[in-house]
Amino acid sequence: MAGGHWSRAEVEATVLEYVDMLTLELAGESFNKRERNERLRERLDDRSRQAVEYRLFEFRHTPKLFTLPGNVEQHVALRAINYRAYL
Repeated sequence: MAGGHWSRAEVEATVLEYVDMLTLELAGESFNKRERNERLRERLDDRSRQAVEYRLFEFRHTPKLFTLPGNVEQHVALRAINYRAYL
């Protein structure tokens, strides 16, 4: 539903993308924000580039606690070598 409420799956995918980009940024690694936005939009429900940018910006400036059911290992794999989150 483009332009409507974001589904739980969309929010979860966006949060994971944000965490991964933040991890890269804190590690001093470079990444292409536009490419990551495009890849993320492929998994979302017809969201515009601007909508995704706004959502990512919103997480940075007004962080919220998101709860995922079950163990974190069910949702992401954290590798101790570089502390990056992978779907």
